[in-house]
Amino acid sequence: MVETQDNEFQSHHVEPVASATLWESSAMSPVRPRSCLLTLFSAALIASGGGAAAQVFVDLNAPGPVHDGSSWASAFLTVQEGIDAADPLDQEVWVADGTYTDAVTLASGVHVYGGFTGSSGLEETQLSERDVAANPVILDADQLLDHIVTLDGVVDSRLDGFTLTDALADGASQETNGGGLFIVDSGETNVIANCLLFANQATDDGGAIYMSNSSPEVVACRIVSNTADVGGGVALDAGSSPAFRDCVFAGNFGNAPGGAVAAANGSNATFVNCLFAGNMTVGQGGAVLAVLGSDLTFTNCTFRGNRSIEGGAIWADTESDCLLVNSIFEDNVSGAISENSGDSDFTVTNCLFFDNPDGDFFDENAVFRNGALVINFVAGNSGNVDGDPRHAMDGPNRVAGTWTSLPLYGGPVLNRSLLTDASAEFTPNEFAGSYIIPNAPNRFAALIESNTSTEIVTVGNVTNVPWFATTGSPYVIVDLHPEAGTAAADTGTAAGAPATDLDGVARPQGIGFDIGVYESVSRVEGAPAAVDFGPQGLTSGPSAPLTVTITNTGAGAALFTGAGFAITGADASSFAITNAPATTPLTGGASREVAIVFDPSTLGAKSATLEVTTDDLVNPTLIIALSGLGGEQDIDAAPASLSFGGQDIDGGSSVPLAVAISNIGTAPLAIASVTVTGADASDFAISADTGETTVAPGASREVQVVFDPSALGPSTAALTVTSDDPDEPTLVIPLDGAGTDQNITVAPASLSFGDQAISAGASAAQAVTISNTGTADLTIASVTVTGTGASEFAVSADTGEATLAPGASREVQVVFDPENSGARAASLDIASDDADEPLVSVALDGSGFRSLEELVDRLLGLITSAAPFSELDLNTDGVFDAADVVTEVNSGP
Repeated sequence: MVETQDNEFQSHHVEPVASATLWESSAMSPVRPRSCLLTLFSAALIASGGGAAAQVFVDLNAPGPVHDGSSWASAFLTVQEGIDAADPLDQEVWVADGTYTDAVTLASGVHVYGGFTGSSGLEETQLSERDVAANPVILDADQLLDHIVTLDGVVDSRLDGFTLTDALADGASQETNGGGLFIVDSGETNVIANCLLFANQATDDGGAIYMSNSSPEVVACRIVSNTADVGGGVALDAGSSPAFRDCVFAGNFGNAPGGAVAAANGSNATFVNCLFAGNMTVGQGGAVLAVLGSDLTFTNCTFRGNRSIEGGAIWADTESDCLLVNSIFEDNVSGAISENSGDSDFTVTNCLFFDNPDGDFFDENAVFRNGALVINFVAGNSGNVDGDPRHAMDGPNRVAGTWTSLPLYGGPVLNRSLLTDASAEFTPNEFAGSYIIPNAPNRFAALIESNTSTEIVTVGNVTNVPWFATTGSPYVIVDLHPEAGTAAADTGTAAGAPATDLDGVARPQGIGFDIGVYESVSRVEGAPAAVDFGPQGLTSGPSAPLTVTITNTGAGAALFTGAGFAITGADASSFAITNAPATTPLTGGASREVAIVFDPSTLGAKSATLEVTTDDLVNPTLIIALSGLGGEQDIDAAPASLSFGGQDIDGGSSVPLAVAISNIGTAPLAIASVTVTGADASDFAISADTGETTVAPGASREVQVVFDPSALGPSTAALTVTSDDPDEPTLVIPLDGAGTDQNITVAPASLSFGDQAISAGASAAQAVTISNTGTADLTIASVTVTGTGASEFAVSADTGEATLAPGASREVQVVFDPENSGARAASLDIASDDADEPLVSVALDGSGFRSLEELVDRLLGLITSAAPFSELDLNTDGVFDAADVVTEVNSGP
């Protein structure tokens, strides 16, 4: 800038911040986490038209020995040599990867391309073979150059696929402006494309780019981590009107107005699909400053996390107007947009303002206007909307944490910081080229160079101004793609909207254009990914329906294409969709169910696919695998019949017998009924049933049956099973049994043993005969002696038959062996399965007495002992006579 122009800029300056390392910064990324920044260059690579031109080759590693640029092996060693040798009419300069330290001045008509492997690799012959991401060409000033690349009065020049870094514009006069690119008096036919400009400085204006009276096209460039007094990233002066498209301005710092861009003196720039994130200034215009008749237009731009003392995103003054269309303003400090004078105006249409902590729109009347309703009320404004843009970095799947160790800075030469989160589980280098806010509360971001599972290396000194990251600082990986539910989806205007977004995705994706740099794309997923119906009988009809859930996990509405839902494949006729799912747009986060049945007509394995066709860019045809087995049901029973034998007609139900109804086929067996049928069906009953109505191949259903005859004689019936077995739809399991009547007879009914001397031992045995006079086997459960005198009777012999056939008998012998004098009684109890008479008792009785010898011995003992009369007069009748003897006999021992 000329001195008077510098003064115009300086009129808006505030006191600079004293910091020797302010430029050691990084920046925020628009790319998704797990994406490489340079990959974006490849994705958005701007086509050149140059493939047919001849080439001049530059490769600092070319083997030579001749270096005339005629081939990769003979390539020039410096970029400037290649430019100087190129014929502007038909030659391009191709530069192989590596780090070049020479200053470069572009020439009219010369197109310079980086991103080749050169002599050490493919030795490319087509421009389309280059890979800017894989083969970076770095122009590194090492703080020794005021300008890395200069355009001065040139036309139709092109710089494409380069990284410009570490310039320090601190010389005399104009050498204090434009560290990376210095562009003067160069018109709109010049192109800067697919370039990364980071960590450049200017002591005055435009740390990365300075333009004066110039209007090049700047496409798909990343302008990050640059520092200047005015316009930390870019300074536009003297009627410069460049067109910025698909660019990122992130983490740039201005010691005075304009953190990312400063436009002055009639510089009328346009910005389309441009992201301004994490830029900062200690003056006005955290992202953009427009002054002195500079009119700027922003279409489908996003401003996130920029900060200043006024106008965190944009500040306009002195006859400078800004047109804002389809743009997002979120979390910008000191007001999102601010017009400082009555002769400067903002026209805002179809924009979204959200969570700007100090207000959305500050007009010259010193009034903050917040919310779409109020902003739309301002003359000329319309279509603005409220709501959350729902950026991924704010969502539930964001990558965030806190530093567990003190961040380490490697010094100004290395200019890198090492940050550690010991609890992290990053995939190595998944964030290389992305951005991080290393100290979330201050919003400023840093460029990630590489990462391990727990460590991140950033460009710049994040321990210093403006980051101040330390142990315990919260961090977040930056991802500004919208998620489901974003208020930006389909709410923009088509007027002037670009055909693609910052990722190169076609617009619109939904029913309307989105607001912001990224179009909300659909991501259609299905669950489960495969459906197996298993075996299904050919005659069973359709299976039970199984459900596939189709979900749009993206932010934009999914539009169904073609049929929307279709079953395809060799066996498609064996499957069918039964619920006719709607093909109306599926909004972000919404789901739709598809019910499918399997109905094979032939035996064997069947397969098909459910195809869901949508406008999903990644997976336009979602495939759900369908499979099943056409089989046959085959019913079987084990045992094949049930025989209950004899059952007492008075004995109730028999013990249950079980039958297993099995499916020995290859398809599920549907059992319709299980019933008892036949002439004597009432004598049989199902007592238990596991009840499966569908029996899988190899499985079974158990049914238990009991027999309870109502009359004597044989009974027959059947357990009848109906199923969908095509060969045997009715299975008959025969049932049989016989009604019987067990009848126990015991003779005699009592046994009397008479008198038995106590000392004589057991009496002679007496017999009891137990007979079965019925028509069925009689089971004798037990034969026992019971009662008060049970210990003096005993079973001395027993033939022991446990089961008596009709007409058979069992003999039991009993003896009496008294222990005391006097009458004794007990009973012989016989328990059986005679339903009418389960217990029969035989009465037992006898009397114990003493022998004559025992009596004489006792009396002699009393007499010889000279016992008093009272002891001899045992019956106390006053006389010692025979009655006393009887009393003694009965008195026991």
